Amino acid sequence: MDIIYDDREKTKAIEILKQKFKMERQRLEVADFIISTDIGIERKRAGDFEQSIIDGRLFSQVERLKEEFEKPLIVIIGNDFERITSKALSGAFISLIVDHNIPIVFLNNEEEFAEFISRIVEREGKPARERKTNFSRKNKDLKLQQLNVIEALPGVGPMLARNLLQKFRTIKNLFNADEKQLREVEGVGKIKAKKIKDLFLKED
Repeated sequence: MDIIYDDREKTKAIEILKQKFKMERQRLEVADFIISTDIGIERKRAGDFEQSIIDGRLFSQVERLKEEFEKPLIVIIGNDFERITSKALSGAFISLIVDHNIPIVFLNNEEEFAEFISRIVEREGKPARERKTNFSRKNKDLKLQQLNVIEALPGVGPMLARNLLQKFRTIKNLFNADEKQLREVEGVGKIKAKKIKDLFLKED
């Protein structure tokens, strides 16, 4: 399993991870590390996190993470918060967790960050239990069958599947939608829309 990382990232963790995994360097519009179709990580040192609150970037970054990834994460390295009050920090943490449903992971250093990513990659690399849609006669819920089919698309979970079906009404309409139309659905960003269309159009 490859780990994709943003080419602007300058962290010792990358060199550590290169000893265990294949690393792919790209210019990423969203996230700093991409572990899988579902998992994108925004990495911030404590000072960077404070600055993103001060200049207003934090929550726009969060919304983009949520658009692109089913399981977005924010990792904060270090605890040397010095520029904003503890009350403001707590407010930001609470908003991320409660309002935006984004997990926050606090780590002490780059070595811990590399170990954290390693554990995620090892977990994701294990074969997932195959989930088959039940098309038996007993299952007469057509909508459920449609949702199960849509959930098989890259980066699509139960909530996004419902949003897609609500928007396009049928699987045929979803298949025929272009990337611009896909991005009109909440939870679908540029990267995810392209992955879905690539799956539909890929030839053997």
